[in-house]
Amino acid sequence: MPKKHGKKSQELKVAKDFNSALIYGINALSSNPSQIKYYANIANLAENISDADAARLEEVLNILDAGMYKVQADQMPELSTLAESLRKRISSIRETKLAEAEQKQQKAEQELQNTLAEQWKKLETPGNYQEQITVCQQRLALLQQDNDETELKKTSSLLTYLLGANNIENAIHPIEQALNQNQFIDMDQLDIIAAKLQSAYAATINLMSHDLSAIPEAYPAQLKQFANRIRTCETKTDDLKAKFMQQVFDCVYTDSIDSLPERFKSQFNMFDEAIPLNGGELTTRLQLLSRKAAKLNALLPGITNNNMLLECKKKMNTLSGEIDNLQKARKAAYQMWAVDKCKTAIDFHERCNPFNDEDADSIMNHYKIYEIDVTLLTPESMEIYQYIRAKVIDEYNGTKAASAMKILALSQKKSIEEF
Repeated sequence: MPKKHGKKSQELKVAKDFNSALIYGINALSSNPSQIKYYANIANLAENISDADAARLEEVLNILDAGMYKVQADQMPELSTLAESLRKRISSIRETKLAEAEQKQQKAEQELQNTLAEQWKKLETPGNYQEQITVCQQRLALLQQDNDETELKKTSSLLTYLLGANNIENAIHPIEQALNQNQFIDMDQLDIIAAKLQSAYAATINLMSHDLSAIPEAYPAQLKQFANRIRTCETKTDDLKAKFMQQVFDCVYTDSIDSLPERFKSQFNMFDEAIPLNGGELTTRLQLLSRKAAKLNALLPGITNNNMLLECKKKMNTLSGEIDNLQKARKAAYQMWAVDKCKTAIDFHERCNPFNDEDADSIMNHYKIYEIDVTLLTPESMEIYQYIRAKVIDEYNGTKAASAMKILALSQKKSIEEF
């Protein structure tokens, strides 16, 4: 059997199938482990085994080392030489692989440093936020392998800034476009824009509070630009709001409320409910003007443009003048009514000769001077009223006079609102 395996090993060696030849050579050796020629055969075959198959070479070396206890003493030097030659080769392979691994590691580290440097170069100046965020995230992942705490902190700070700045930019940019292109913006949209600008400003202030000392100076400088852009948008928004509110003001002033958005109609209903229409002609006109004045006053705080506000206040002054004139006209109408009532009673008194208590009753019951509210009378009207009142009271005796004075004082009065 050893001869058979040995022969097969030689045939495979000639065919340059060294791995198979080695297997047969090892089998031949295992059948007769004391023969040096079999050790020499596998050592010779191992020379043709690739350096990449280190495990097979280690196996052969272990067989050669074990053979030192099995061969004859005079064969030990030869076997030792075979083993030492293979040992040197294996050691050389190990050193080569270690050197290659170190070289590969150094190359990888250098490539990593080059990549990190290239990435930071892309991040040194502000650019497209989304692209820079992606680069920053990739750089952070690489730095986790490098374990560079300083670079990690610097890149992490920059990523925090970029994420915040990107959100601010996404909030401001569409607003700037809408405002610059004079797109139709209604009051509801302006309220939403104002809220977004406030949120963007708060985010800018929050970003300013972060420690940005480790990132390039060009980035923190953007925060001032953000603040300026937000202020510009706020100014434009306030002007549009003021313009819109002035238009609403003019609609109310010209009694064109039906053309207003629904939000204002429902708001103005509160003023209509608070000032009901329930009086005479002059009072109704006064109530309508008072409603209008209340609505206009409610709009004034929303008109922040000084020139627009001045124009609106001029109109308010005109309206106040109309209200004042109506109040005077209504008071004059009350005086006319009271004086006419007193004059009719005086005419009746002068026709009565003599004037008795029955005539006084007639003045009280028919001419009803007790309906006059003396608190509303002018001094001239009061003088006429006092004249006829004295005539009535003087005609009565003590008890009846007291009763008449009670009626004059406590009876239901005609209100000025009835005019």
